Amino acid sequence: MKLSYLKNLLPIILIPLIHACGGGGSPEADTSLSVTVVVPSGIATASLPSGAVRVFVNKTGDAPVEMALSGSTATYTFTGLAASVSSVAQTYNVTISFDSAMYASNVTLAAGSSAITISSGDNSLVFPDTLLDLSIDTDSDARTNLDELVAGTNPFVPLCVLGDSGVAGQVGGCELGS
Repeated sequence: MKLSYLKNLLPIILIPLIHACGGGGSPEADTSLSVTVVVPSGIATASLPSGAVRVFVNKTGDAPVEMALSGSTATYTFTGLAASVSSVAQTYNVTISFDSAMYASNVTLAAGSSAITISSGDNSLVFPDTLLDLSIDTDSDARTNLDELVAGTNPFVPLCVLGDSGVAGQVGGCELGS
C-alpha cells in the first residue's frame, strides 16, 4: 500500500519541478530583444514648427509601440519572446519609424527595417542612422517630408510652381510655396 501511495505522489511532485526547470517544452519566457536606434542628425537638428518627433518600433506582425527617446537614441525592449519554436530559431523583422504628430495624422520622417534571429536570454539590435531612409516623400513632390515640415509646408499636399514665373501657388490641390 505504501508503494502505491508513492507511485501516485511522485508525478505530483515531479511535474511542477520539470516545468520549473524549463523541461516543459514551452518557450523561454525570459528571452528579450532590446532595440536601440540612433536619431539621424537631420531629424535631431531640425527646427520643426510644432509637434514633437516620436519614434516607433514594431516586430513581425505587431502594432507599433512608442520607444523611449533620450537625447540622440531611442530604446525599447520586447520581453517574453520565443527564441525557437519546435526547434526552429525565431527571426523577427523589426521596423523603426520617426514620426511627427502634425496635420491630421502622423507624418513619417524616416523609416528602416532589419531582421534578427534571436537566441535564449537577452538579445540586442542597434539601428545606426545609416539604416534609416530619410527620403520619404508622401506627396511625391520631390521634397522629403522632413524638408517640408522644416519649411512649413504640408507633406500631404504637393508643392506646385505656376508657369515660367517661378511663383509657386495653390492650383488643383497644390500648395503655395517658393
